[in-house]
Amino acid sequence: MISALSQLSADIAATVKRHVSTSDNKIFGDFPKLKAAEQYLAAKMEKSERTIVPPLDKRLRAIAALRQLKALTRYDWQLIFAGLSDKDPDAAFPILLEDDTLYSRVEQEIQQRIDRKNLKRREWKFLCSSYFGYHSKKPGENNNWCSLRDLLRIGYGVVKSQARKEKSWMKIIDHYGDLFTPEAGSLIADKMILGKFVDFSALENVVQVPDNSWLWYRAFVVLLSKVLELDDEEFKLRLPHLLELARQRERYKNIILRACLTQYYRSSYRNIPHPELKQMALDSWGSPQLRSKQNLWLNHLKDPNTSEKICGMVRSWLAKEDLTHFFQLLKGNGDVDQARLFYWLRFANQMGFTRIVMGQDARNDMHSDFVAFRQKNKGRLSHLLGGASADNAVIMQVGDYLFVEFSRTGNALYVYKSSETPFDPEKNELHLNDELKCGGLKFRHAPTAVGYSDKHLTGWMVAYEDMLRQRGIKYIPTDMQATSHPAQNFKYSSAPTQKNSKTEREQDIQQFLRGLKASISDKRALGGALHVRLSERDPKAIAKLTQLGFKPKHGDPLVFWSN
Repeated sequence: MISALSQLSADIAATVKRHVSTSDNKIFGDFPKLKAAEQYLAAKMEKSERTIVPPLDKRLRAIAALRQLKALTRYDWQLIFAGLSDKDPDAAFPILLEDDTLYSRVEQEIQQRIDRKNLKRREWKFLCSSYFGYHSKKPGENNNWCSLRDLLRIGYGVVKSQARKEKSWMKIIDHYGDLFTPEAGSLIADKMILGKFVDFSALENVVQVPDNSWLWYRAFVVLLSKVLELDDEEFKLRLPHLLELARQRERYKNIILRACLTQYYRSSYRNIPHPELKQMALDSWGSPQLRSKQNLWLNHLKDPNTSEKICGMVRSWLAKEDLTHFFQLLKGNGDVDQARLFYWLRFANQMGFTRIVMGQDARNDMHSDFVAFRQKNKGRLSHLLGGASADNAVIMQVGDYLFVEFSRTGNALYVYKSSETPFDPEKNELHLNDELKCGGLKFRHAPTAVGYSDKHLTGWMVAYEDMLRQRGIKYIPTDMQATSHPAQNFKYSSAPTQKNSKTEREQDIQQFLRGLKASISDKRALGGALHVRLSERDPKAIAKLTQLGFKPKHGDPLVFWSN
């Protein structure tokens, strides 16, 4: 019908051209109604070519008939072709692709249709649904599945030869020419890494690729490896597309996020926060600052050699953002305290935890910047009880200590040892005087600091620097360039305490280990090392071990060693 309409339109146009002058030819045009009818019929026929896989109960009945050696019709075989990956609900029999005896009968039936060149497109598509629907991340380990792959490749040639002209679905198969080869998924990954459009729905419809297919998993694993091969400039260029891809393919978002975070950490700009990447990771995995989410991050990032370091990168982003918001947005009625903002930003790359505690004014302010701030940081904010309505506080963890600053000037800095903090810094509500100001260790912001810089501190900053140094905390510049092997150059969030003597350090180690739930192996007397295996992941214990000069063992995030 479509070809007839095309031919009619062409014949009329030729006749008009012969009998009508060039100037009058424009009056007749291109016969839009005929063209519209042709496009309508083409779309309708394309839709009719979409094959719907038969219901599971029908497929299982046909498979049961095959097992019982009953006579099978051609329709029965079609149902079986569509059910090669179906699991028996009673688990009494293996799926057909894993049943060597029965699959050999199916293989013979497919081969006969190929030899006779009467394999139908519907049958071929049903076989595709079994091929792409096989639930295994490594289907190539199944010889029967490999046999099906070869039959599908040959069978496609048979089906294609039966068509009078190439159809649109064939163009999709030809475009992704590796679908029935051991490299399936590589071409999809190539397009994704280059930022080219991948019509996932077309593949899902044309060759029955389900959302949980091994094909997508393999394509995204290949994509991950390709992302890790990009140089800084290429990665920066591809990152927006990769994040958009993560939004489109929810099932594979974690794989994409893992690749992007890993490569961002390896890049030279890892100290510059990426708002979109950070927010997507927070929305998906929660905040790595929270104890309840730390294991989730480590599980998704997988690599024990880099996972904690990537978490540290994101924590430093959050710290920088929190400090900036705190000293600028939540400043109350006064001017921004640039001195305190400058000073604490120097330690943002060492902060394992930050928490803003908002007073009544900040909680109720309906200006757009406050509304956006509260929405963006949902789940990361606490309410401040007591004090004036304009009061706000920020809690910062550096090394083994918590530091509490207040938004309004005139308030002192309060310092607590993490293991002895009289309040839970992750609580939803914290009281100004009963909790945040209940400690005796506090430091005033006096004398005033003016004319300061990274290399020249003034005023109260000098005393603060001494106070931090006494607690094993030293300023570490954030502009250190990442190399191609960041694991070798990484500086941990907590700077190791420099002790005046080996004896003093040894005493601190022994005192700490006495109260630690861990297995300890000390072979230093034999020329070996002191190994500590934690019974569970404990961020406070890890921070203390790092502070004492212990290093993590490669491949085991619970083991730390020291000479």
